[in-house]
Amino acid sequence: MKAEGSVTPIDLSGTVVTAKIDYITIATPGKVALPLLDGKPKWAVSQHYRALTDHDASPADVEALIATFDNPEILELEVAVDFVPKHRLNEADDKATLNKLYDSLLNQLYPWAGEMMRDDVMGMFNPTTKSLRPLDLQRPDLRTQVVWGLRGFPAQVKLYIKGRDQNRELVWNEQLVRAEVRLSGEGLRAHGLNELSDLQGFEFRKRLSPYFRLLRGSRRRRLNQASEDSLTRILRGLKEKADANTWSEIGAPGFRQLRGVAPIVMKRDQRANERIGDALKRLERRYAEKAIFRRDAHTQEVADLESARVSPRWDPSPMTY
Repeated sequence: MKAEGSVTPIDLSGTVVTAKIDYITIATPGKVALPLLDGKPKWAVSQHYRALTDHDASPADVEALIATFDNPEILELEVAVDFVPKHRLNEADDKATLNKLYDSLLNQLYPWAGEMMRDDVMGMFNPTTKSLRPLDLQRPDLRTQVVWGLRGFPAQVKLYIKGRDQNRELVWNEQLVRAEVRLSGEGLRAHGLNELSDLQGFEFRKRLSPYFRLLRGSRRRRLNQASEDSLTRILRGLKEKADANTWSEIGAPGFRQLRGVAPIVMKRDQRANERIGDALKRLERRYAEKAIFRRDAHTQEVADLESARVSPRWDPSPMTY
């Protein structure tokens, strides 16, 4: 009997999945009067106002900043995928649901296929102490973030339970599980994101889905099973048992980035990845070049969220956080 590693696929049927641009940082000639923005603009004072970050930027913000700064260069971009329980009845049950959702995502998230990802750093980051620890020392909690890559890398992925926003403590029915990718420098260029107008018509789903990829298991590649000798077969069997143990004890974080024709085949969680891809596609439509596509995308997202019957105490708009 073959020993193939696997985990129980995440169940997102009771979860609302949305995608948003968390922030955009652009190059500027200096401090100028800004148009009215939907997001929260913040000047980089330490850089003598040569950079501006717009948190929770909307498509209208992008158009306004293009006009104000003559299509400025993008310095940094962060895109988030949020996972929120549909039914939020009480704090205790909600916390248990978030923890279960977080654990499942941590077991399955495998962002190494994303463009410009580097596999030499992975661990738990504490934003308060600015410390990074190996992932296997303890279970991440509300204060820590699981990170793949460092902030200075071209691409970095994070997973965490979001309990604060802009230095504000979130109440229990505002908290969520977030996965996010941050791109800068070569990471932006690899996706053709040079100027702010490149976001209009950008293929969010095609380009960014690999950073949010969820796996359900793996198997060892059988290159030529017909001519495989007994020793090779035994060795492959031992490796498959080791893989099964890794999936059981650690999950996807126990596997590093694969290059070329790898000896192991990763099996994707098709259903969950489709949910994430759909959220990124809705984001893509919101930033489409033609306004009619943006209106259609907004109408569809409102319909999707209404059909989810989210508790009215929580505003599911992608511009909430």
